[in-house]
Amino acid sequence: MLPTVSPPPESWTSTTHTKRASHRATIPRTRGTDDLVSRDPDVQTGQASLGATGLAAIHCHRRHTGESGEVHTPLGHTCLTKSRTSSRKLKGGHVPTGQTQARPHDRDSYRSIHFVPASRPDWVWTAEAAGADAIVIDLEDSVAPDQRAAARRQIKTTLSDGSALRADLWVRTLDVDNAEFEDDLAAVVHEGLTGILLPKTESAEQVVAASSRLLHFESTRGLAPGSTALIVSPESPAAVGDLGDILRADRRIIGVGFAGADGGDLCNALGISQSRDRREVLYLRSRVQFEAVLAGCRQIIESVWVDLDDADGFSADCQLSRRLGYTGRGTIHPDQIAAANAAYGPGPQQIADARALLTAYREAAAAGHGAAKHRGRMIDAAMAEGAERFLARLGALDSGVRK
Repeated sequence: MLPTVSPPPESWTSTTHTKRASHRATIPRTRGTDDLVSRDPDVQTGQASLGATGLAAIHCHRRHTGESGEVHTPLGHTCLTKSRTSSRKLKGGHVPTGQTQARPHDRDSYRSIHFVPASRPDWVWTAEAAGADAIVIDLEDSVAPDQRAAARRQIKTTLSDGSALRADLWVRTLDVDNAEFEDDLAAVVHEGLTGILLPKTESAEQVVAASSRLLHFESTRGLAPGSTALIVSPESPAAVGDLGDILRADRRIIGVGFAGADGGDLCNALGISQSRDRREVLYLRSRVQFEAVLAGCRQIIESVWVDLDDADGFSADCQLSRRLGYTGRGTIHPDQIAAANAAYGPGPQQIADARALLTAYREAAAAGHGAAKHRGRMIDAAMAEGAERFLARLGALDSGVRK
């Protein structure tokens, strides 16, 4: 659970925006159960047609095959056993026979992921003007229950208007087990949506359920099967413990958000009170990052920083988070966006250092050496390969590096 989004300064205004780059995410969607009947009449027809199949997906009835550890569900999505060895091979998210699955989400890692209340669509443009890489329209914590229906109606307009945005648009819905989750999906699964941030993700079965309902809405609205990405948010000790299985539950998962904000559900459940340097959650941060890398996630998102008056603390924590392997940060105030972009984005010095390392290793290799001393440190092939991948991802490999 993340804190309520703070309002931007009065001086922030909308601006003219450039056309969004063609990096809209493309992944799958799911869900269906007779104990979560939507109050939206437009959705009830689809729910009725899902019937027993949707219910089976919700409960993820399992049929094991041989020793592979693979588990099948009626909609073709792969669930996971507790076997870590076998589950690493089981990225699910299959679509029904005869349908072509959308390609995986290929967006570079987000440096800043800014949360705005769904009840304040004008703040989307504020976040865009501040340079956010991704904007999460929040239907969960920051919207009062009696305002959610109106907020859902507004989201479709926001998604349509979002074609002029550079940032990707996401929506944080209510959690999968909430009775209004179906209403959230019915309102937000439209052209222009990059993906769903799934709060309080407790199990692989919940992911499979969500994915099957997303697939239903994609199919009925002419969207490519699997075109909606998922970022999960484990917010309990049990969820963090099972995170490896959760992240491998469906191919549409492209990231995880660390729900480690001071005073949030995860810290409260563990009895943790954080100091300024957040040393108390170092293990949790590292555990989430480790599982995300192991599962192949591209977006590893640090928790929000709730002390809006401590800009120096926020900047220092972003730097630490980057060193711990996080790729970006959730932000809740426009003033945090630039600092997050600076901390998580590759700077000129990082690029220069990578080029120098790669050049030094290539010179050593050409002389018949498997390792070399560079700027007082030993470097080898693994370090050179890392530098090469880093530069290639930025399109900076061909310049400034000796062959």
